[in-house]
Amino acid sequence: MHKIVETFVSIQGEGGLQGQNMLFIRTFGCNLSCPWCDEPKHVNSDLIEEMSDEKLVKMAEDAGVEWVCLTGGEISINDMNPLIKRLQAAGLKVQVESNGYMPLNFMSADWKTLSPKDKNGNIPESISGQWDDVKLIVQVGDDADRWIEPYLETGFDIYAQPCNGEHTINWDNMAYALALIEKHPRLKLSPQMHKLLEVE
Repeated sequence: MHKIVETFVSIQGEGGLQGQNMLFIRTFGCNLSCPWCDEPKHVNSDLIEEMSDEKLVKMAEDAGVEWVCLTGGEISINDMNPLIKRLQAAGLKVQVESNGYMPLNFMSADWKTLSPKDKNGNIPESISGQWDDVKLIVQVGDDADRWIEPYLETGFDIYAQPCNGEHTINWDNMAYALALIEKHPRLKLSPQMHKLLEVE
């Protein structure tokens, strides 16, 4: 059984699958407590609904989508591979979004998105593993020019994502992300399109 706090169908507003319609499944809990986290639902125990693999697969099939995004919180605090494989057996593709805590818990996913953070919620100086895209959360004053270069040398698709509110865009941080992109040609923008469009 999985502790689920939210499910909904919407476009992916971040990273390399921006614009793709998906079923989002948000799990409860995280191994970190980032002070700027824009997603409070994952720590709200009042929202928890226990759901089986079977129920989640049926939900995805009924949603009529091609992709399912497993997100949190931190998806890898539990072994998600059995659910991922059942979704794939039903003909669905699975994206996972993770801070990189326990990659073995989602290695069967079709698309792996890393949003790296250390125990203090800061961007670590290096990463390991294989990823389809990497989102770096940036904000004014974080001196991203100092730590961003090692990421650009990895060969992964690297995105600058402004630190925004739960449902709002921080335009100062957006301008900061755009300025970084101008300086670093390999860097791409992840603007949180869903917030710009004011959809879930």
